Amino acid sequence: MASTFKQQRLALLDQVEMTKVPIIVTKHGRPVVQVVPVDHVGSRRRWARSPSWPTTTTPTSPPAKQSEEPWRILLDTHVVLWWQAGGERLSRLAAREIARAETVLVSPVTCWKIAVLQARGRVARDRDLYAWVRDLLGQDRVEIAPLSPHGAVAAGLLGQSGFHADRSDRFLYATASEQDVPFVTKDAAIREHARTARDVHTVR
Repeated sequence: MASTFKQQRLALLDQVEMTKVPIIVTKHGRPVVQVVPVDHVGSRRRWARSPSWPTTTTPTSPPAKQSEEPWRILLDTHVVLWWQAGGERLSRLAAREIARAETVLVSPVTCWKIAVLQARGRVARDRDLYAWVRDLLGQDRVEIAPLSPHGAVAAGLLGQSGFHADRSDRFLYATASEQDVPFVTKDAAIREHARTARDVHTVR
């Protein structure tokens, strides 16, 4: 039995090392241990020891802009829509972070989600959607967020850690984690998960 347990433990460690996705170990249905890859631990430590970390913010708030690296952020779908509509619905913090970012990342998943919402009659654009997306991505600071195989695997495994069911949000969250960038979202469930998992820094 001890040998079987050891094999299971080693297989678990191999999975975390290969996928770079944290796993929560439960005992009788109660979470007791979280196994995280080394690079995730290092990432958290880098944020924690940053000398410019604001003392008045919560753990899920982004650190101050570092001089050696361009400031990049990833926008949630509703944030993209609000931003392109003039920004009146954005919080002051979200508007400020978008304004000061050198690169604003928009995921292809967001383009898909907007198309789905428009097809369902939940949003309407002032022009052809293809043209709207082309104009969005043509802005100086806007770049397409990478959608990698690693991010796809991480998105698929998020459900194991209690992430809510929206598939597009899983992809966006996994992208923010992989790219190590703040994620601008007003979604309370996403922000709560980020606060608990401490693998993504969110901006409300």
